[in-house]
Amino acid sequence: MEWNDFLMDLYTDLINEARDAQSHTFRIDQLLSGFVQCNFCSQDCSQNVMSDTLYLLRRLPVYSLDLADRIPYMDKFYFHDPWSGQYWGEWSQLAVNNTCSLNVLRIAIYINTSPTDVRGVQDYLTLLERLLTLVSQHDEASAANFVLRAALWTSWQRVYMLYHYAIVGHQIRRDQETLIGAEIMSRDFEVAPRTHLRDVQEQYSYTWYRPVYMCSLSFDVLQREPCCLGSDFRRLIERFQSAWGEKQSRCIDKQGQVVTCPREACQRHISVKVKDQSAHDEGCDGACPRLSWDKDSYLEIPRRRAVSIAQTSSKHCLQYCAASKRTPAISHVWLHGQGGRPEDGINECLHKRYAGIAAHYECDSYWWDSACIPESHELRREAIQTINWTFANSKIVLICDQDVMEIDVSDCDILKKEIIFATVLVSDWNVRAWTYLESTRGRNHLYLLCKHNACIKFTDLVKDIWSEGSIDIAIMSLAARHMLPWNIRTQSSSINENNASLEYAGFMLSYRPASRTGDDFVIWSLLIGLDKDSTVSLPLENGLQDSEEFVARFWKILVNRSITTGFLMSSAPRVTLPGLTWAPRTASCRSTDSWGPFQTTYDGTKTSLALITEQGIVSEWMMYEIDMESIKAMALDTFTSVFIKRLKEICEETLNGCLRGALIHPVTDEARNTVQNQWPEVNPRQAELAVRSEGFRGLCYPGYQRRLGNMSLAVLGMSAQECSGLGWVWRGMYEWTDGVVSPPFALVQNVLIS
Repeated sequence: MEWNDFLMDLYTDLINEARDAQSHTFRIDQLLSGFVQCNFCSQDCSQNVMSDTLYLLRRLPVYSLDLADRIPYMDKFYFHDPWSGQYWGEWSQLAVNNTCSLNVLRIAIYINTSPTDVRGVQDYLTLLERLLTLVSQHDEASAANFVLRAALWTSWQRVYMLYHYAIVGHQIRRDQETLIGAEIMSRDFEVAPRTHLRDVQEQYSYTWYRPVYMCSLSFDVLQREPCCLGSDFRRLIERFQSAWGEKQSRCIDKQGQVVTCPREACQRHISVKVKDQSAHDEGCDGACPRLSWDKDSYLEIPRRRAVSIAQTSSKHCLQYCAASKRTPAISHVWLHGQGGRPEDGINECLHKRYAGIAAHYECDSYWWDSACIPESHELRREAIQTINWTFANSKIVLICDQDVMEIDVSDCDILKKEIIFATVLVSDWNVRAWTYLESTRGRNHLYLLCKHNACIKFTDLVKDIWSEGSIDIAIMSLAARHMLPWNIRTQSSSINENNASLEYAGFMLSYRPASRTGDDFVIWSLLIGLDKDSTVSLPLENGLQDSEEFVARFWKILVNRSITTGFLMSSAPRVTLPGLTWAPRTASCRSTDSWGPFQTTYDGTKTSLALITEQGIVSEWMMYEIDMESIKAMALDTFTSVFIKRLKEICEETLNGCLRGALIHPVTDEARNTVQNQWPEVNPRQAELAVRSEGFRGLCYPGYQRRLGNMSLAVLGMSAQECSGLGWVWRGMYEWTDGVVSPPFALVQNVLIS
């Protein structure tokens, strides 16, 4: 039997069972229970197995996320307490939302046995996803359809959490045996009529009550993580609310006014200037002297320098020694007042703080950018080139965030640990580009600085939450894998303790601001390990970091390497130099217009590779060349198709002055197999006769990038001068919205974009 036929037959059986209001829960469960079979032996007695499983299930959210805009009129027996009548019409009172299915129970028992293979769980998740999509496309107004969708969605959420809980557990235990099938799920799919999983998440991001103290930009960084697609943020926000709910907003708009965070327009991480060394240690009245640097001492040490605790304390000025494995590294954001340069000195109270912490961990020095990276370009360049080594080999990496530093951990129960974890995930520290780099390098030994200068190890915090805390919060550690010793496969990238891929590093930096212009490319270089390549040097040119020549240095270093074509499909500005019109001008990809179309970056997973050459990039694309002469000659009237209007708009606004124009989209693995050479040649005047390419739309964006059928297309052009040149020129991006016939793309090989 074909897979689609099997799903349709199963859907028919399920919808019939759902029509029986009085026993619908039992009937749906019985029909699905045959798809999960568990046969395993436990060395523990059955009583302990069940008690452990019940404890695990109690740590899940009581109710799944609400999918309903409006619950249809239904028989009272579809609700948990049909006789009270008090809560009819509430999502939380649905019987299927108050029942643990047999398959969820089986999977929970299996997860409790520390399994080595979770492929079966992944397969069941896939089945639930396919069924949810099918149910969402049929008979949407009926009560049976609604209840069946609620049952499938509730099971999917619970299995999704248990599956990722197993992955997190395997990693934090550092099990030597491979967990077969451990792949972070980040697939988008239809969960309700005309509603995808990402739409549900974005809807909740606006409707969830978030404390005004929580920066929406920081929360967006968390939400944009592919591994968070489908996550339940309710309890995470509750924990943050319990600690910071009384605090006022600290975000500013473009006019510099303090307002409730305006999301993408938030300027706090970009425009706010904080006086260097305005922060002081607890108990200091703010009048402590500054310790100036001894430049001669600094220059005496080759390359990797750190502050010598003993010599600095005795001479009352910054003295230096070689950084070693007995050197703690300090990771902080300048926004919190600890920034500065050694030429200007550092507060004595802060030196004493870090000296005391270093002594506690039996260290003789510490590394802190404010004390170890001078303003001088040559010395700064030299110091930055050693950052990877310094953080990777330090004794500890100490995270200093002003919110975390306000939390008293002297009496630290599991609730307090969840508060700390929630605070870190949406902290100023976690949203910055430099601190992201520092955490990836020091991920094996990250410590949090808390109130009274107490330190707790981040890995231990995550382990405790995984063992005792809320499962929905514990699996959020997947979004903090740059802070943990991960070595896992994901659908987005290979995440390990070595260097990140070019695309994944760029994706991570796309929504994390850096300190100064050009720093994003410096950090990008460090993330992908260019500092270890003796044949290249980091793009750190004095006075050029805000120029295109500086950016061009980065991309020219990568000649003869590959880049995924999907990574390029964003609204990031482009380099205008010949051969690099395809190359992003900045790693940052933040929209300043909340209403206009904007394409965000992703790492291009499962799209074709392009070879970077001296002349440009060469790759295969799904391509549609526009008949420029015919389109320009057409006069618009009320009978002109929307398809033609779109093409004319592109020609006039993006391809003005071009003789040739084309629209391209990356070739995905699925699309290549499905639509290769299947698009008919269509004259623009008969474009309305083209077959509506819904199948192609559904294959355009692998995983979490799918967006309601819209397609992000790149626009290529050639002017009269360029036609005699080597290739196409990247002109910009265009979002081809749903509801309009798609261009008849063809697969074209060896397209050169210069």
